[in-house]
Amino acid sequence: MRRITLDGLLNPASVAILGATDEPHRVGGRVMRYMYEAGFEGPIYPINPNRGTVQGKRAYRSISDIPGTADLAILSIPARAVKQAIFDCAAKGAKAAVVFSSGFAEMGNEGRIMQDGLRDAVHETGLRLLGPNCLGAASVKSGVIATFSSNFLGAMPEPGSVAIVSQSGAFGAHLYSLARGRGIGLSHWLTTGNEVDITVAECLDFLIEQPEVNTIMVYAEGINDGSGLLRALEKAQESQKPIIFLKVGRTEVGAEAAKSHTASIAVPDMVIDALFNQYGVYRANTTDEMMDIAYACQMGVFPKGRKLGILSISGGVGVQMADLAIKYGLEIPALPKNVQQKIRKILPFAGVRNPVDITAAAMEDPSVIPITHEILLNETDCDAVATFLTPVSGDHQTADILLPMFEKIKERKPDKTISLNIIMPPDVAKRYEDKGITVFDTPDRTVAALAGLMKCSESFGRRKIESASMMPTGAKPVMANATNEFEAKRILASAGVAVVKEALTTNADSA
Repeated sequence: MRRITLDGLLNPASVAILGATDEPHRVGGRVMRYMYEAGFEGPIYPINPNRGTVQGKRAYRSISDIPGTADLAILSIPARAVKQAIFDCAAKGAKAAVVFSSGFAEMGNEGRIMQDGLRDAVHETGLRLLGPNCLGAASVKSGVIATFSSNFLGAMPEPGSVAIVSQSGAFGAHLYSLARGRGIGLSHWLTTGNEVDITVAECLDFLIEQPEVNTIMVYAEGINDGSGLLRALEKAQESQKPIIFLKVGRTEVGAEAAKSHTASIAVPDMVIDALFNQYGVYRANTTDEMMDIAYACQMGVFPKGRKLGILSISGGVGVQMADLAIKYGLEIPALPKNVQQKIRKILPFAGVRNPVDITAAAMEDPSVIPITHEILLNETDCDAVATFLTPVSGDHQTADILLPMFEKIKERKPDKTISLNIIMPPDVAKRYEDKGITVFDTPDRTVAALAGLMKCSESFGRRKIESASMMPTGAKPVMANATNEFEAKRILASAGVAVVKEALTTNADSA
């Protein structure tokens, strides 16, 4: 609380690059190139004591020589020079710094001593520091691309509502490319590295407050700020912004590997699971799952219940989707008789119970596809509809027929979700996505993503319910001194914690 926010990092008015070089393929050169390509509007000061110009721009011997101040300092310099540079940047009015340099705590005792000194400099100056040993950060809205990752070469972020936070720089860059290829629009991208100052928890806390952010993907190896993470997750739940978390280190081997990578603190996995369950965090098991849930969440529509309607051009695939839905805990309600009769009039040979087999008639007349969607969403209590169609439906001509009708359905039922399973070119898929309709290429991904949306929706209202029943009336006070097992269990039971049923006995006969 004593320190300024992350605005200096993500919304700076000016930037200095320490270690800027003429070669755009090198670390200090690439970040400068990105800043100009992204259209950053403020002044950019290259710092290089050996050159008068860098990439055609005037260079300065030190940050002390620049005119005015630089809100953000990006450090691409040797590890041993970083501590003094932090003092120099702070003296020039810098609010934040990104430190790419490695060679700190992840390298052993000597590096840890250097990192402790860096932490002291940060506390003394009040400057906010991302890293060290990180790949940097990006803010699409402000045009800050403070990274040297090659993943950004010729691939600037597509603006959107999803943010990515990763302890690992390399995997954070991987997530960036996957998200871009998946059609996920980004608002922010941050990698925290060794977290000498700014942690994953604080990044979350800041991003949740940004109006342009509606979903956050997080990758972490350890938790370095437990209380901060609690506050952030509670804030996310109250703000109804889903957090999709890929937390590795589930096993003893994984936890040891994480410790040696970013020097993160390992937390028992059962604690992580309990924490995520309490605050409604979606814990992804795979990268693909993480991407699919984030892709669906960015549409901003979360079904109010777990009832799923299934439409399929293949009866067998409809059964497959129903099986998957039940596996994920969803409900497949049988359609009311009048609704079945209505569909039968349109499609005489259809299976109409749910799943609905719309048969190959949909290929002859694609308009029956949105018509049956409208019936399911308007005249049943289904919260979402998942639809399987063959690739022949994945062209612009079919989209021309379906989209106007889907738009009308979405206007009438904005809180219900439509998800299509059609293999189609990216430019066709984008037309559906722009209207808030998700597109997947396999039935299992379609159903899994809908289950994820429903899980997120259920978590949004859970906190108030839990708070109201957190400490029931009549709960026994916790004793000041140590007590025996029997009495301890009675105290827990009075507070609503389930314990094994037992009775106290004092002799063999009563037992």
